[in-house]
Amino acid sequence: MTSEPETQHPFFALRSHRFYNFAIVITGILIFMFVPLFILTPGQTKQYLNNGRELQVLGDMLILTLVFSAVLGAIYWLFCLIRLRDIGATLVMFVLSWVALSGFLFPLTTAGGMFELRNAATHWPNLIIVTVLSSILAVLSVSRYSKMVQVFMAIFLTISILPTLPRAFSQFEKVDGSANAVQLSADKNLVLVGFDGLPGHMVQDVLSATPSHRQTFKDFIFYENTASTSPATDASLLGIVYGNHDFTKWEEPAPIDWQTLYFNRDDKVNFTTSFKYNIYNKSGTRLAAGQYGKAEQRDELFELYRNVVVRITSNYGVNLMDGIDYIVFPNRQGKFQTTVSGFDRVLESLEVTSDKPSVFYTHFTFSHWPTVIDENCENRKMDKGWFREHQNIDGIHDGAVCGLNKYTEFIAKLKSLGVYDNTTIILLSDHGKPVQYYDTPPHNYKINNGPDMGFDRYQPFLMIKPAGRTADALEISDKHVLLDDLAQTTCNVFEPAGFCEQTPGLNILDDADIAPESFYIHVVKDETSNWMVVDHKAVKLPRGVPLVEAMQASPEIDLTERK
Repeated sequence: MTSEPETQHPFFALRSHRFYNFAIVITGILIFMFVPLFILTPGQTKQYLNNGRELQVLGDMLILTLVFSAVLGAIYWLFCLIRLRDIGATLVMFVLSWVALSGFLFPLTTAGGMFELRNAATHWPNLIIVTVLSSILAVLSVSRYSKMVQVFMAIFLTISILPTLPRAFSQFEKVDGSANAVQLSADKNLVLVGFDGLPGHMVQDVLSATPSHRQTFKDFIFYENTASTSPATDASLLGIVYGNHDFTKWEEPAPIDWQTLYFNRDDKVNFTTSFKYNIYNKSGTRLAAGQYGKAEQRDELFELYRNVVVRITSNYGVNLMDGIDYIVFPNRQGKFQTTVSGFDRVLESLEVTSDKPSVFYTHFTFSHWPTVIDENCENRKMDKGWFREHQNIDGIHDGAVCGLNKYTEFIAKLKSLGVYDNTTIILLSDHGKPVQYYDTPPHNYKINNGPDMGFDRYQPFLMIKPAGRTADALEISDKHVLLDDLAQTTCNVFEPAGFCEQTPGLNILDDADIAPESFYIHVVKDETSNWMVVDHKAVKLPRGVPLVEAMQASPEIDLTERK
């Protein structure tokens, strides 16, 4: 009597659909769940995941996993239908191996996210290793060595995933309320609150026309000749943090170690940040976007996945991701921007509980273009008639009115807490509006024929109230200052002048401080340039000269009116 040959379990059989469907789902779970958990620190895990919207975060992750699995699964089944199943199986295993190896062991870039990920340098040795190993594993997976590949992948993934499980479970831990509070000091504070894209000239017009606002801000100095040195948010904030530099030459790691900046130095201050500034916060409190709204949560999750994509596909994948995002969701910047309710939530979280000086940096983008906020701070993006009629200076005006109203609420809150007098308050925008919002010069000037990043993008607003300052009326200063000067200005509130020289610029609050003779400004190269620094060139301009005149005199900048 002869025994029947032993048959392989169908799950591990080469021809098993179940195994490859399982591999497809596992790949999606790695990309959208376990690789993010692997690259996050415990503090970042709480910021991104344990933020009051845990079920929404988990739901979004599952939806993305299912969408990815459906796409890769459709490709696999297409190969099956045309009788090229081995090719489909090889592709599935190649993708799984690639994601596992680059996600956990050989990242294709070491960029940390402080600079534009679309320009992150590729780690070529790791790219070669991942390509070779993934190819070998994929080919072996459809050979007689398939079970060895499966065992290897199972062991590798188990070892890689196990350390992430505590972070996964921490997503549902109860967080102490102080984790999302802005803790101010009864003795000394500095708060820097930015609104996106509010032009200085429009804010000044609204102030001039509104006596109640002038009364609210009577202790402030409004700097009417403020210039930004970049037309886009990320690079503008780089200048606020690091001072004035040619950022086109910067690569990670930055020439200045962000961990040594005054707000991270020796834990001398209680440093709290939210949104865009979180990446500069070494050990202080990073406010979680999910505490403030669904839009903020999803925007932060999107930024998290950009870091995952650049890790497993290098900057090419991030460029593709951003391109798809722009085409499929052209209004995402209006859909997922930080909302007015987010500002209100931050206001509610202010409390006087810090036992040392406090610093708070935050930036809100509800005033970003396209203009969707009316003068009552109501979001009108779904009102097509209003939206169509306010993509102009009327919409900018409404945004400025809303912004000043919100700043008024902020001032009132500080006064109610008893910390207004001893707080240095900096209110600003990062840049102005695109060219198409204007019909008259100089605000409708294009730069080097760029369609969006024109002169007005360099016209932010800035007003400052130094701690202890009282006045009878709002002071209008014609001093020529840069947003980049805030790096040195804020540093000098807490540190001696010598320490602050690492962030070049001017101490705006020191009338005796002498400004450098020139500064770097970043402008588009031509009509094909976008908002990224890599697409810009740094031009040296003289300080103390009206910006429009300095630009007109530069041979590297061509100002022309939009027709």
